[in-house]
Amino acid sequence: MNLKEAINLALGGDAILFLGSGASMGAKNINGDFLPSANQLADKIYGGCDDLQQSVDLYLDEKRESDVDGVSELIDFLKNQFRVSSITSSQESIALIPWKRIYTTNYDDIVEKAYSKSGKYIKSVTCADNPKKHIGSKDLICLHINGSINNLDKESFNSSFKLSDVSYNSEDFTKSVWGNLFRADLKSYSTIIFIGFSMKYDLDIKRIISKINTDKIVFIVSENESITNIKFLQKYGTVEKCGIDKFIEEVENIKATYIPIVEKNLKNTILSNFEEVVVTPATEVSRDIDVLSYYKTGKRCPELYFKKNNHYTSVVLRSAVKKILADIDAGIPAIFLHSDIGNGKSEVVEQVCIESPKQYDKYILVDCNEKISNEIELLCKDNRKKIIIVENFFNYYDVYQYFNMYNTSHNITFIFTSRTSIYKTRYEPFEFENMSVYDLNLLDENEIEDLIRIFNHYGYYPIKEMKDFTKYIRENCSSKLQAVILDIFDNSDIEKSLLQTTENLNQKDNYAKVIKFLVIVKVMSLELDFEDILNLTRIRTIDYNFEKNNDINELIDFRHRRTSIKSVVLCLWLLRHTNPQEIIEILVDAAKEADKGYTIYRKYEIFLGNIISYKHLKFILNAFKIDDSKKLDLINLFYDKIKNLSYYQNKYFFWLQYGISSMEMHDYISSEMHLRAAYKKLPINNNPFEIDNQYARLKMELMLLDSYSYNADTIKEIKKINALLTPTGAEADDEYYCYKMSASYYPKLFEKFYTFMTDAEKEEMKKIATQNYNLCKAYINKNKNVRFRTKATDFANTFLKYSVFSLEGETYDFHVERITKYFAYGTLKINETTEEAKIHISKISKSFVHNIFDYLKINQTVKVKTVKYDKDKNIWEVSMI
Repeated sequence: MNLKEAINLALGGDAILFLGSGASMGAKNINGDFLPSANQLADKIYGGCDDLQQSVDLYLDEKRESDVDGVSELIDFLKNQFRVSSITSSQESIALIPWKRIYTTNYDDIVEKAYSKSGKYIKSVTCADNPKKHIGSKDLICLHINGSINNLDKESFNSSFKLSDVSYNSEDFTKSVWGNLFRADLKSYSTIIFIGFSMKYDLDIKRIISKINTDKIVFIVSENESITNIKFLQKYGTVEKCGIDKFIEEVENIKATYIPIVEKNLKNTILSNFEEVVVTPATEVSRDIDVLSYYKTGKRCPELYFKKNNHYTSVVLRSAVKKILADIDAGIPAIFLHSDIGNGKSEVVEQVCIESPKQYDKYILVDCNEKISNEIELLCKDNRKKIIIVENFFNYYDVYQYFNMYNTSHNITFIFTSRTSIYKTRYEPFEFENMSVYDLNLLDENEIEDLIRIFNHYGYYPIKEMKDFTKYIRENCSSKLQAVILDIFDNSDIEKSLLQTTENLNQKDNYAKVIKFLVIVKVMSLELDFEDILNLTRIRTIDYNFEKNNDINELIDFRHRRTSIKSVVLCLWLLRHTNPQEIIEILVDAAKEADKGYTIYRKYEIFLGNIISYKHLKFILNAFKIDDSKKLDLINLFYDKIKNLSYYQNKYFFWLQYGISSMEMHDYISSEMHLRAAYKKLPINNNPFEIDNQYARLKMELMLLDSYSYNADTIKEIKKINALLTPTGAEADDEYYCYKMSASYYPKLFEKFYTFMTDAEKEEMKKIATQNYNLCKAYINKNKNVRFRTKATDFANTFLKYSVFSLEGETYDFHVERITKYFAYGTLKINETTEEAKIHISKISKSFVHNIFDYLKINQTVKVKTVKYDKDKNIWEVSMI
């Protein structure tokens, strides 16, 4: 990018500014002197010293020896050095350009002075300021990365004010929300202009911009800049050797003929990452042919949602919709919807959009390109209430982080959707304190009744013999919508129609291949558009008639940017009539093609990461009517065929999934080899908890084989397993998997080996159970996620069953907190863990007790013995000694 292009973008409000020390040249401080450079400042602080950190240390040491408050004196000195009294005309002109944001590593207040003289407001902040209070506002922000002289006091001097070369190397900024904002701005806006920035010391800034397209970056450097530094900066962007004065002169020249662009806002911007959901009201009842098309292929039309007596005439109004709307109205920030394929996620989202009040704007995430941050900021700054729908949310945690960064007005409710199996393991990082979760897998009684009403009206019945439709749906279809509709597909007329459609398409190789890949994309929730699908199937062109083909239009929805099969239920039907080997071959070919371009195309990288998940692969193969051993053979075949691709060669996650797959096949030797490879490929400093979990599982599987008998080394092996499953520095939610794995297998180990063990070994086993119980309880106490806490409580009770024998009958202090007619409630301290406890009136004294208050008082502490643990109520029953 040349200078003129960058200036045009800046004048159009599509640029950010970054100021280094060179941009301050020519300004004078309140002493009337020019602002010092880093070397000059070091010499001023401690004569003869040219190292800033060293000069500060020597100065403060000398003051301490004289019993003088050196910090206060240094602060006063710095304020005199960096508070400006006059700035150059070029520095003042910086305020006349509509920057999106300004970043600076300088301490001085030149930017603030420039905006003040121009009669404009700018919000000056440092990294110590709370991002939530500033990022979402409409004010222009100037972020002083290394601290601001206007905010300098003793507290900031010791924390956020970076007065040393070493401090510039700190990763504090890189890892902060402010650092995330800087990254987002680099990606979102068309150019970033650096003025007077050498990047000599600011290594964390260099790390960030090194990952940005060099064509976006322009460096304005002094006309006297050294050749070596120019060559260094050219690795990161275009270097203009003109200085700030000539830069502003060029701005004025371009401005003379520049036609201003209307400032971007939500209403005048065409979004590329979000699509607004526009609801077309139903004005009449749907025709029979439209209803059949909906249930056969998933094709929707507004008339399906015509209402009569508070029911849709052709579609079941899901009970969850009313509750979700109440949640939205109550200001619940996040609503998670999950179900297995075909059981109602998309339909519930559609109905929420139809039923939600007009004051809510509704947007669905359709892409995640480099403009994502820019568009999210526009959405957040618009004051109208919004519903943001994110399908397959587990791929878009970074998108949520952008919303979290910009949305200070909290006018947004998120609806996150995913498959049930994925939801259970991937929602924890979001950590909403207040959220709602809806499992949409099963139809309730009212929904079943409504479905029967609709099917009776249109004459839809399964071909199988049945007398009681309600009972049939409950028992034969397990109250699942997907199962009901698939049974309807077995109706000979519909089956014949679909078979004819697919037979017609199979005669055209390209058409058939594209449709099968579209099925894979839909079932595996892969984020690919139609162009991606053509590229990955190596179909460079497809004839114009593809979209016009009647059979194609029966199956595929072309209305949205992301072309897809209309119905997931239809996908399952299509899979049933496809050779599973063919699906694996399509995936392998697509992986090979994506492997060629993943380094420059993020979508391909995400695709390659998603398709190797063992759960994903098992899920798609579950659609086929083949036995489990055949499914596992195909999964292993898939891993075998792609293991040499460059993307997977050094990906520990690939080898971990391969190891899990082999373990499922009971091929324990291969599993161990693959898990060892996963350890080998794990990046340095990464916590291996995922591999540890599976390696521990492998060891337990081997011990539980009939061929393994108790021996002298059994307890040693169990201790090794326990060490693998004991969290060591894992993140809070990562610990959950350790407890899940151990709670699943430990009872089996106890059952198989406990009776054969020596007394000493039994005590070791109890210690292991007690240790895990205490770890679970500690996890429960520190984790905010209610659902995880509930699960961890179940795990804790599993361990307690085996450790309780060493705890029953023990004496503890019982602290009384509440008294009712028959019980006193309080807490015990067991192994450093606080436990809930209760004592019945009959356990207080050997004598008959009429009134608990005669024996116990609230806040009193007494000695008690544990009687038993009520695992259903998670409370100890105790008795007075």
